[in-house]
Amino acid sequence: MSKDPEVIRSFLERLPKNLHRLDYNELIIDCNSRLPNIPIPVVDFGNEKYKLGQMEWGGSNVIFRARRNENNRPFDYVSEISYIPEDKLNLIKDYGRVNKPKESMFYGSFNKAAACIEAITRGNYFQLTKSVVFTVGVWKIESPLIWVDIPFSEKQFQSFYDKVNFESESIKLTDIQKQNIHVKEKLMSSSHFQSDLDFEVLQFFSDAFAKHDVQNGYDYMISNYYADRAFGRIKGYELNDEVDGISYPSIAASFQQKNIVLKPEVIKQGKVKFMYAMKIWMVANATGGADFIPLKQLVKADADGKIDWSTGHGRG
Repeated sequence: MSKDPEVIRSFLERLPKNLHRLDYNELIIDCNSRLPNIPIPVVDFGNEKYKLGQMEWGGSNVIFRARRNENNRPFDYVSEISYIPEDKLNLIKDYGRVNKPKESMFYGSFNKAAACIEAITRGNYFQLTKSVVFTVGVWKIESPLIWVDIPFSEKQFQSFYDKVNFESESIKLTDIQKQNIHVKEKLMSSSHFQSDLDFEVLQFFSDAFAKHDVQNGYDYMISNYYADRAFGRIKGYELNDEVDGISYPSIAASFQQKNIVLKPEVIKQGKVKFMYAMKIWMVANATGGADFIPLKQLVKADADGKIDWSTGHGRG
């Protein structure tokens, strides 16, 4: 196991170019041997009222998960807008950002518009060509959670905004650089941080989570390896904390919102529970963005998970 900084930097430079030559087990062996220390920025989320700044939910902290309606028909069961169940794992044929083939995870966002956009993109930036209607689940965080917070990738942020034809008013490269200085300072005081090289390693994985020019599933193998380290799935690299999920910037929402991916066990254990469904109409506007029009809100489900679209408010 090499700890030579130049050997590690050389490995980080080569690895993304060689992914198509590796299977995932080979990637694990290579990363284990060359990356003895990977910082894991853990958030101990206490679930205090309004912690996520979502003022419209009476202090509750919520996660949104969206699915595009098929033939304009909303989904009828909570299970259809949750993580993919075990009897349908065969539908997962490729790597996602934090899942392998035949592995289900609960992907969501802290913002409903971002959740909708994420539902119609895959690893790239958002381009709206027509209107779309979504069923959006609102999931309430019921208890404290522990998740890993992936910092912003300065490299991918700059690359993204070089390609799109607008400039964000809410977040700039200088904002990200300031945030990353704060992340680095915080890590320096932790047992996971041993040198400046460790932050370079963390930024390497931030780049992988923020990759927006995804061509093949293997482009996500690096972020999956980080997730396996964070979730303590790789022997010899277990953490003291049981991690529930990973949060990361939303590329589809132009890095202006945060996503979160949770292990299905978090839902099964009731740490996060379905609260309401919504029907949201997304339509292009004159500025090149999109408007998100609620057609139906606060829709409840019965004890069997059947969504009762006759409840709630709205015209849909």
